[in-house]
Amino acid sequence: IAKSLDLRAAESEGGERESERPEIRAPAEVLEEYFIETKMMSMSATPVVMVNGSSGNISVDITGFVIDGSSASVDIDGIVYYNADGIIEGNEIKNIWGEFIEEEKVWLNGAGIAVFSDSNITINENDIHDYTNWGVGIFANPKAVVTENTVIGLSSKDFPDQCGILIMGATATVNDNTISGHVYTDEWWYAPAIGFFESNGSAQGNTLTDNQAGFWIVAGMEGVGQCSVFIEDNAVNAAGLSGVEPSGIVLGTYARSPPYYIGEGYITATIDNNQFTGGSGTGIIIGDNTHHPFLYPAGEVTATVTRNVVSDYECGIKLLNTSDSTVYLNDFVNNTQNAVGDGSTNN
Repeated sequence: IAKSLDLRAAESEGGERESERPEIRAPAEVLEEYFIETKMMSMSATPVVMVNGSSGNISVDITGFVIDGSSASVDIDGIVYYNADGIIEGNEIKNIWGEFIEEEKVWLNGAGIAVFSDSNITINENDIHDYTNWGVGIFANPKAVVTENTVIGLSSKDFPDQCGILIMGATATVNDNTISGHVYTDEWWYAPAIGFFESNGSAQGNTLTDNQAGFWIVAGMEGVGQCSVFIEDNAVNAAGLSGVEPSGIVLGTYARSPPYYIGEGYITATIDNNQFTGGSGTGIIIGDNTHHPFLYPAGEVTATVTRNVVSDYECGIKLLNTSDSTVYLNDFVNNTQNAVGDGSTNN
């Protein structure tokens, strides 16, 4: 789609969507591939639906369809927007998969919905499921409002490195989504329900169940990166997980070690009035200490952590190699150890 358009599924006479929604199904051979450079990595997009605004300003709304990639013989995305605005609402997106080529640092497909470059999109009330390796339910760069979507991962070691909603090099509002089943990792350190990478924004009212990490906030991997985030009124519950050590929220800055060194990361975060519930692992990690061979913590995390309930973890909160955070008015309940500080001076 290369012009402004309202692509809308048929409705009944009462204005309701039909129970049998029309399908947009991938052909066996997908002919058109798009190579897209993002702030943090190169990506190849081979989408079922491509909205391409590279020739001019366009706005496209897509409402009420089933987007199905099951017939495709190659890695595939669901809906991709490039340099275009619009609304993606009330769609079911399924059978999407991707891969990551380590030697080329290229991510091939795997997004249910992906928004790139100069796009400003509202993504609302979509149901995204059955996406596999290196799959992301919703990917946003640079501007998006992401609300009331259901994103379900596969919770399987056969399909690692999944992420529910990933905001990368962007500014986004992520509210009232339901996300579950992102657990196993290969290249990632965490399989997060919601990730803010080098990004700003807020997340409120989300329900995140049985994910290895509820939130993962990262800065510094590519140059001097900054994040400013507000994480408020969310429910994170990993009590049903086994075989992994979950975290409610992780905030970490990283830089590449010499000769790969690029820069540092700076994170400012407000973490307020959230419910973090685990069965193992750690509720809140500030200043994550990675064991990656080319990355190490570098920069600053300044977090204000207030009015949260953190319960049933092995550790309630860890503050690692970072200072200047403030923690008060929280309830730490039934954790094996409530707090750990290492190389940090905090309030």
